[in-house]
Amino acid sequence: MPLPSQIVGRFKLVVLKAVPVRLWMKYAWERRARRNAMHYIADFRLAWQNHEEFFLTGEDDVERFLAPTGWTNLQSASLLEIGCGVGRMTRHLASRFRNVTAIDVAASMIEQAKSLNPELKNVTFEVGSGVDLAQFPDGSFDYIISYIVFQHIPRVEIIYNYIRESLRVLKPGGRFRFQARNCPPGAYADTYTGAAIDLNEVRRIAEAAGWRVLSVSGQGELFCFVEIGKGKAGAD
Repeated sequence: MPLPSQIVGRFKLVVLKAVPVRLWMKYAWERRARRNAMHYIADFRLAWQNHEEFFLTGEDDVERFLAPTGWTNLQSASLLEIGCGVGRMTRHLASRFRNVTAIDVAASMIEQAKSLNPELKNVTFEVGSGVDLAQFPDGSFDYIISYIVFQHIPRVEIIYNYIRESLRVLKPGGRFRFQARNCPPGAYADTYTGAAIDLNEVRRIAEAAGWRVLSVSGQGELFCFVEIGKGKAGAD
C-alpha cells in the first residue's frame, strides 16, 4: 500500500503534468535551484561546501566532452551552451571560445551563475524558454553544446525541437554536439528522469534541415552523445 507521502507525490505529479510542460519544467528547476542548485547539477554529492571543487568537476567534463570532437580554432568561435546551470562548465568553456552564450530554464540558476562567475567577461548568461531558442536569430553560433540537460526533459518532442532550433541558429559549417538519454526512463518521464531520444528520428531531423549526424556513441545508454554537422558521417 502506498505511503501518504507517496500518494501526495503522485498527486502533485498529476497536477504538474496537467499544466503546460514549459511551466512544469520552469517550476521544477526553479525549486531545485533555490533548494540546492549545485547538488541538482552534480548530484553525486548532496552538499558542495567547497565551490571550487564543484567547478573543477566542470573542467573535467569540458575536457571529456570536447576531446572526441577534434574541434579547432575555438578562440575565434562563438558557442551556445544549452542548460548552463550555475556555470559549472561555462567557466571553463569561456577560456576556450571567443564568446559564450549560456542559457538555462531557471532564472534562479542564471542569477547564481552571474554571481558565482563575475570574472567571465566573454560570457552572456540568459534565461531560456525551456522549449526553444526563439531569442536567437538564424546562424548565430559556430558551435552549440548541451550536456546533462536533455536527459531531464520530460517530453521527447521538446528535445527534438531543441535539435531543430539548434540547427537553425548554427552557422553554416558549424557543429552541434549533445548528450541525451537513449534508454527507457522507466515507469514515466518527469523533469529529472527525462524522455529517451530515437536516433533514427534524430537523423531524420538533421537531414530535413540539411545537416547530418556525424558521430554517435553510447547507443542504448543514458549518456548517448551525438554530433551533427555538414561533414562526412562516421562513428566515435
